[in-house]
Amino acid sequence: WRANVDGRLNLELTLWVLEDVKKAEFSKRVYNLPELWENRNVNASVSIAGVTSTGEIVLLMEYTSNPFYVFYYNLDSYTLHRVEIQGIEAFESYRVRAFVDHVEDLKFLTSS
Repeated sequence: WRANVDGRLNLELTLWVLEDVKKAEFSKRVYNLPELWENRNVNASVSIAGVTSTGEIVLLMEYTSNPFYVFYYNLDSYTLHRVEIQGIEAFESYRVRAFVDHVEDLKFLTSS
């Protein structure tokens, strides 16, 4: 990650992709992400939570805040979608963990 270039937040995502397992060859791919917090002075850590089944990288603020966002970055179209998570205002400054594509078995919850 890189920050504060010409007074703007500039995030750079670097991925090391395993190209050949037997030779242990990796390629480096660098993506310049758009500014995540439009017109907002935020000093927040962001981590990668995982990759969705559609190939979007899920970026997550590491601590709860108000507002709290989860970001989806599409490596093919270079687009970023920001989703605001509501209802966690009472838990400000708690560390967050996320699981990508996790589904609970709701039948288990309703059976007695």
